[in-house]
Amino acid sequence: MDTNDQGLKALAGKLDVINATHVIHVFTLEDQREFIKHLMALLKREKGVMCTGRMAGHLLPGYKKGANVKATTKSGGDIWEHNEESFKKLWKSVGDEMGTKWDVKAWFWRFGLHSGLGREGWFREEEHGIVTFIATRL
Repeated sequence: MDTNDQGLKALAGKLDVINATHVIHVFTLEDQREFIKHLMALLKREKGVMCTGRMAGHLLPGYKKGANVKATTKSGGDIWEHNEESFKKLWKSVGDEMGTKWDVKAWFWRFGLHSGLGREGWFREEEHGIVTFIATRL
């Protein structure tokens, strides 16, 4: 998220593919928008470049009490989780703002309730899952 980072500036417009696995959901919704702008800026400005990834998701998009989120977000412990449609809308909205068009495919993988594999603080009391996505520049 540091727009002044020299390493990232050196990569601007040079990448063909970015994999953003398990990172987007750790931001507030507004910061997710900014993060996606940064991802788009790192990619080449040509048809066919891609951003792929996966993130915590939910059948009903919105802020959710999450697993270990107090250590990973600025939101005080809530994370914005998408379903496939809300993520597609977010990416389209950012693309429109940036003057780019994207084909976004997304899939929701449902977990249900689980104990977090024994990790303290990772229990989820409501159904949730993972959103996997591929965004390809048109």
